[in-house]
Amino acid sequence: MNVTAQQALPDPLSFSRWFPFMVGFGLLVLVAVFWVALDTKEEAERRNQVAAESVKMIGYIESDIRSRIPALQRIVDRWQTRGGTPEAEFASDARAYVADMPGFKAIEWVDITYHARWVVPLLGNEAELDRNLASNNRDRLLLEEAKHNRGPYMSEVTQLNNGNMGFLIYFPMYISGQFDGFLLVKFDAHQWLEYVFSLGESEEEIRNYRALVETDGVEVYRKPGWESSIDVGLESEANFDFLGHKFTILCRPTTAFYRHTNTYLKELVGATGILLSFVIAFAIHLLFKTSVEAWRAKTAQTSLQNTLNDLVVTRDELVQTYSSLKLATMAGRIGTWAWDIEQDKLKWNNLMYQIYDIPDDVVPTLTSWRRLIHSEDINRVESLMQQALKGEAVFETEYQIRRSSGEIRYIQAAGRVERDENSAPLRMTGVNWDITDRKLQEQRIHHLATHDTLTNLPSLSLVQERAELAIELAKRKKISTAIMFIDLDGFKNVNDSHGHDAGDAVLIEICKRLKSNIRKSDTVGRIGGDEFAVILTELEQSDSAAILAKKIIEAVNQPISHNGHLLSVGCSIGIACYPDDGADVEALLKKSDDAMYLVKKGGKNNFCFISDVLVN
Repeated sequence: MNVTAQQALPDPLSFSRWFPFMVGFGLLVLVAVFWVALDTKEEAERRNQVAAESVKMIGYIESDIRSRIPALQRIVDRWQTRGGTPEAEFASDARAYVADMPGFKAIEWVDITYHARWVVPLLGNEAELDRNLASNNRDRLLLEEAKHNRGPYMSEVTQLNNGNMGFLIYFPMYISGQFDGFLLVKFDAHQWLEYVFSLGESEEEIRNYRALVETDGVEVYRKPGWESSIDVGLESEANFDFLGHKFTILCRPTTAFYRHTNTYLKELVGATGILLSFVIAFAIHLLFKTSVEAWRAKTAQTSLQNTLNDLVVTRDELVQTYSSLKLATMAGRIGTWAWDIEQDKLKWNNLMYQIYDIPDDVVPTLTSWRRLIHSEDINRVESLMQQALKGEAVFETEYQIRRSSGEIRYIQAAGRVERDENSAPLRMTGVNWDITDRKLQEQRIHHLATHDTLTNLPSLSLVQERAELAIELAKRKKISTAIMFIDLDGFKNVNDSHGHDAGDAVLIEICKRLKSNIRKSDTVGRIGGDEFAVILTELEQSDSAAILAKKIIEAVNQPISHNGHLLSVGCSIGIACYPDDGADVEALLKKSDDAMYLVKKGGKNNFCFISDVLVN
């Protein structure tokens, strides 16, 4: 009776022949989809990196050219204030700017008849001397427009006599309301941009990127190797507007960039996924085969032994697959964790212990994990985790940790919540990456973009930001703040007599003396060749600024020893206060600069407030 019943049952072997292939094919499709997703993400990350690099490069260019305009404007202001400038002084100032700021092809004075009368440097620009800049109607119209602009005016891109592309900036000068000519500055775009990139770019950026710069759509500079950059499709563009003209930078990655950004994660995932697909399909095949054989001959010892052997093989292959997955996480430096919410148990892989620098025999808990997160980030991270458990947010964030040695590291974390049929959270799994190197690189790039490379003082852009914060604080507290404009006296003589190394040594020492005389809440920055600015916050009375100015003058006057020589400089200080002298940073910087020139005219090595007469 039993034999008859068994013979009447349908044979499952016909279904078992195709099911493993269907499962294997489905898994391979999932692997392919996941591989494509990883490839797309990696390509997007590369594109974002190139875009970020183009923004940084255009930032170098914009910061440099905008920092040059105030320095050139001071030559114009001095001319207008004094009713003219002697040729020797004009030539001295122009030579200093040409030497300190590579990229200036020439600095010229153009008289009211539009003839170039003074040209610095004259060598290489002999044809410019006494040249009529309005020799044709088009040039005359350009000069007339610049004349009536009463502010800096930039020409279209033109080809210079050395073959490089460049442009001109005109600064019209007026004395007592009457036009008195132009300060004309010729930019050699190639020389200028070579200098800008040499200051801003790191070795990694030089190796990984190539750039091309355009002004109003005209190419003015391209880096060597631009044509050989490998992927035009990843080219990124960034731009900014300056004096009515558009500067554009095109950035492309190099072969070195691809080597640097290739993680081989796709290959590992693809190989592991294919292996798993075949293993699982094979395991299903074995399972069906075992079931069929067991159904056909339950009492056959040989068939049972073969089935057991097949299962052992499958187990070994699964162990190998697990080892491959483990290798993938090790290669990617990925820490994995799992939190059993019901039992409140936390499990880490070995890399998590390495990332957090704790012994691998310590049992991790949520409490011990919380203690390692930096106090600045713990509330945000815990809040985001609670939102993820409630289904209100995705747990993906960055935070700082403090390791046992006291070292601060940066972590990128992501997690996924598994839920029961009622949507209650059961388990949370996730990954951690140590992104400290990337974070430190970003901080270093930001520091280079906002600080002077010689003295490590804040540059003009950062000084302006901090001055704006000081003014906002003064508005809220209804107190004063002040800006000191400091120009060194005799610094040019040091450079001319002892060389630029001595000049650099003087600037570094003066920087130390300025920093030692201000409060921690104040800011000192280098905004020009030998020009500094000091932001004084939370002043109860203006006498505090006067006291500090006297201390600075006394400190700067002390001789500086360099290579067996005693070098001496002085300083002239102009002071403008908020709110009495101006309501914004631009006004206060301008007025403190004006006050400094009053000191220069009155004998130097002194200070005065813009609202007062020169202090004797």
